[in-house]
Amino acid sequence: MFVDRLEKLIKENHLTQSSLADMVQIRRPTISDWKKNGSYPTADVAVKIAKALHTTVEYLVTGEQIKQDNSESIELLKKAIEKLS
Repeated sequence: MFVDRLEKLIKENHLTQSSLADMVQIRRPTISDWKKNGSYPTADVAVKIAKALHTTVEYLVTGEQIKQDNSESIELLKKAIEKLS
């Protein structure tokens, strides 16, 4: 689940939800709202989060990493981005 991966990466990067919110310029309660509602960030926010947490949008959304030169992974990434929109 997205919020589970997000929380794991926040801890691994020694951050707090508040510090991540500040880094990606969103309201601090927004991350808690995603957890409560089972919702997702917008695509542009997901990109900022992935960059801040040193990961990919695909991993945040699907739990899978993109593989180089793999059209199947590129399609997964496109679907992950569509899901966020």
